[in-house]
Amino acid sequence: MPQPSVSLAVVVQHHPKRARLLDTLLPALGECDVISDPEPDGPPSPIRTYLACLRAMPPWATHLLIVQDDVFIQSPHGFVQKVALKVAERPDSLVALFLAGAPARSARLAQQAHRRGQSWVLMAPNDWTPTVATVWPRVLARRFLAWCDDHPRLIKMGDDSVTGAWTTVENVPVWATVPSLVEHPDVEPSLIRRKAGAGKNRFRIAAVPPPGL
Repeated sequence: MPQPSVSLAVVVQHHPKRARLLDTLLPALGECDVISDPEPDGPPSPIRTYLACLRAMPPWATHLLIVQDDVFIQSPHGFVQKVALKVAERPDSLVALFLAGAPARSARLAQQAHRRGQSWVLMAPNDWTPTVATVWPRVLARRFLAWCDDHPRLIKMGDDSVTGAWTTVENVPVWATVPSLVEHPDVEPSLIRRKAGAGKNRFRIAAVPPPGL
């Protein structure tokens, strides 16, 4: 049985243009911090806000859950507590609570794991890392921030691609829950100019959706 070794802090990766989304999300998360884009009028750059989220990890926390502001939590009652218990099963790992239908290899692995009744899947090597809802142990957060500081030319737009580059170079395994614990409804245009299109874009719909969706 997992030990109660996880002190989980929660932050929301947010852009002021999507303030209306917080009315639904924040009650589902309970106590959390909202980290807004440090340069909301600057060039679109999700990684800019993602790094700000990591730097906002409070000193009491062993782990940090970063949730993007357009996620949907199907079962909000006790959600954070459930996540903490789940993360306690893999407290030293980078944990993705959402895995979309892409990257295709990892999505297939998740679907196969689901059919076998397994509750975790190890993402395929060299895939980009889903950052819709991701839990970071403190030590990995520090390592990633240090790597970003050392490789400023690699820090471009996408948070998932930069995180994926780090996990590949540093050989950091990424585990995803099966099924996903949150969904990413494809109804909000991406801040990096991807159009919305619910149900049509495999990049933004869970490979194994949460129960009840």
